[in-house]
Amino acid sequence: MSIDVMNIIFLLLRSALWGEAFQGELSKEDFAWVLKLAKEQTVYGLVFDALSQLKGNFDKRLIFEGLSVSQMIQRQNECVNKELKEIVRMFDENGINYLVVKGQTYSVLYPKSDLRMAGDVDFLIHQEYHSVKSLIERQFLVNLPETVIEGEIEFEHNNVPFELHTRLRTYAKKRHQVVWDTLMEKEWQEKYYVEIDGVKVRTLSPTLNAAYVFIHLFFHFIREGVSLRQLCDWAMVLHHYKDEIDKEELSQLLSDLDLIDACRAFGTILTDHLGMPVSEFPLSLSKTDRKWKKKLLKDIFGGGNFGKLHHKAQNSWQFKIETLQLAIRNTLRYYRLCPSEIGGMIPRLVKGNLKILFS
Repeated sequence: MSIDVMNIIFLLLRSALWGEAFQGELSKEDFAWVLKLAKEQTVYGLVFDALSQLKGNFDKRLIFEGLSVSQMIQRQNECVNKELKEIVRMFDENGINYLVVKGQTYSVLYPKSDLRMAGDVDFLIHQEYHSVKSLIERQFLVNLPETVIEGEIEFEHNNVPFELHTRLRTYAKKRHQVVWDTLMEKEWQEKYYVEIDGVKVRTLSPTLNAAYVFIHLFFHFIREGVSLRQLCDWAMVLHHYKDEIDKEELSQLLSDLDLIDACRAFGTILTDHLGMPVSEFPLSLSKTDRKWKKKLLKDIFGGGNFGKLHHKAQNSWQFKIETLQLAIRNTLRYYRLCPSEIGGMIPRLVKGNLKILFS
C-alpha cells in the first residue's frame, strides 16, 4: 500500500464526514486499492458513497460490488436498530435502568447514519444482574450465564450480537477505577438520550461520552488494534456535541486517568488527516503530540479492524499467542502515552492471556 492510497482514503472520508469536495485524481488501480483498504478499516460504506460521487472510468465489477456491500451495510443497520429498539422498549416497560453506549448511538451522529458499519449492541445496567437476566431470557428466549465474568457477557438475538455490561470500564490502577466509578454513579442521575428510528435511547451525557469514546478506542488499540471506523466515531461525537462538552471537565478527567497525552496524540489524526476542525478538538495540540502520528497510523493501517491483519494463525492456540504478543508489544511501544495505566496493564495482560491459553 502506498502513501498516496492512504491519503486518498482520508480525502474520501473527509468528503463523507464533512462534505469536503474531493481534491485529487483516482486511477483504476487506486479505486481497487481504496475499496480493499476501506473494507479492512470498516469504513466501506462511507468511502464507497464518497467514491460514487466521482467521475471516472472505473471497474464496473467493483462498482457493482460496492453497491451490493453498501446495501448490505444498510440492511445490517436496519436489523441492529430493530433489535436495539426492542430491548430498549423492554427495559422501559419493566423499569430497568440502562445506558446504551457506542454502536448505533454513534451512527445517528453521522451525515448518513446507515452507511456506518454496524456492530453489536452494548448496554450497561444499574440493577442487580439476575433480575435483568431473567427478563432477557424470558423475552428473548436465550440462556445467559449465572455469573458475569469481568463485568460483561455476550449473547445473540435474531443474529444481532449484544454485550451486557455491569461495569463499563475496568482500570489497572485502583485510583483510576475510583475516579471512573464515582463519575458513573453521577451519570446514573443524568437523563440524556439520542433518537434512533423515532425511539428515545438513553446514552452517556456529552462530556463523559467524549471521554469514553476515546478511552475505549485507546485500550482496544493497545490490546488488539483499532480501525479508522473508531476514529470516525470519535470525530463525530466531538463534532456533534461540541457545544455541550465541558472542555475543562473533560481535560481534568483525562488528566486524572493519565490519558491526556494519549488523547492528544490520537487527536492529531482527527485534525490533521480526518479533517475535523481544530477548534472542535477539546484539547490543545502541539508538535510533540504530532510526533506520534506516523507510528500510530502505521499500526492502524497495518492491523486493520481490531488488529485482524496482524494475525497469521491457523488455529485458536496460535491466535491466542499472537494476541498476547501483540498486546505486550503495544504496551511497551506506547508506554509513554499513559505510563501509570499501561504499566499496570502489563502484568494483568500476561496473567489474563496465559489463563486463556491454558484454559
